[in-house]
Amino acid sequence: MNDEDWIIVGEGVRGEWLSFPDSPVATHPSVLFVPDPLTDTADARAIALELAQLGRRVLWVDTDSLFPQESASDLPAEGKDALWEEEEGYPDRPAVRDLGLLVKAMGTEHPAVVGVGMGGTWALLLGCQSVSVSAVATVNGRLVYPRLSAAKPVQPLEMILNLSAPVLFVDGSERGGVAEGQTDLALERFAAFGIEAEVERLSPRQIADSSSASRVADRLHLFLSSVPR
Repeated sequence: MNDEDWIIVGEGVRGEWLSFPDSPVATHPSVLFVPDPLTDTADARAIALELAQLGRRVLWVDTDSLFPQESASDLPAEGKDALWEEEEGYPDRPAVRDLGLLVKAMGTEHPAVVGVGMGGTWALLLGCQSVSVSAVATVNGRLVYPRLSAAKPVQPLEMILNLSAPVLFVDGSERGGVAEGQTDLALERFAAFGIEAEVERLSPRQIADSSSASRVADRLHLFLSSVPR
């Protein structure tokens, strides 16, 4: 591991710089990219690498370093709330705190933050709590929790009054999935408070096919290109 390619903050929280020698010089804000700690990161990393190829300086968050291994729930995940039972093992506040430390250590003014799945929820929460974030993009992030707990003490949409950065929601949820209807509710809330928000709706097939990484990255790049440095 080349130390120059990594940022380490706090108690070992790590971010890896992704770059390509032949990519153009970045002229837009750097990106903190937060994958979902509960899913295979291959698809999310493909999107992050596509962004890097488009000339963006991307800091990939090693979500394994956000929490000790025992922090994940050991309860058996069964039934329709199986995903939520797993998500509840990952508390929001320490995750957002550590992501904020990475933002401060990036050495650039007002980076953007992009997240996938639970990482998308944390991206939104970070944008709501940090004036250092220039834009937020969330890909299939959960916006409304089924219930609150010590690990998830507030609804993400209850925090948006503190948000001053523009937001892009990329919604590729399946009908009946955890995010169904949440994007529409978010847009209503954002409009009510006069907060700038965009939405890109993709079918689950479009998220999963061989062109999905470049498709999602192109949409993220277009959104982020409109954000002032």
